[in-house]
Amino acid sequence: YASRRLTGRVTFNYGNNNGRYVIGHDELFFETAWTKASDVSIHIYNDPPSIDSLALANGVAKIKEFSNISKYDFSSRSRTPDEGDIVILKNNFGNYAALKIIDIKDSSRQDSIDEVTFEYVINHDEKEDFR
Repeated sequence: YASRRLTGRVTFNYGNNNGRYVIGHDELFFETAWTKASDVSIHIYNDPPSIDSLALANGVAKIKEFSNISKYDFSSRSRTPDEGDIVILKNNFGNYAALKIIDIKDSSRQDSIDEVTFEYVINHDEKEDFR
């Protein structure tokens, strides 16, 4: 339930490990926390101690399109992205990660497993720009 790489694609069962999956390492460490919403959306939280805040990046299709992260709303404890949406995480060191939701499976609907697939990029330059 962890990947130390700064970019990647992850598929994991969010019904296990308390819905937690870690990306990155050291000051670029992000512990993600997920729970079931549906087979097309999922809840993500800023509850883990490594996460300062999170935002949903409405209207952004690709991670490489971010140029000013501070314009997004980081005021809520949780967000509910749909497949195709991008979530921005800020960790307690002030670094950012962007996660694009690729696929969601929900065992209470027509899937045999609870699973989320996301692509991510951790910005290792301590900037609010992923370009």
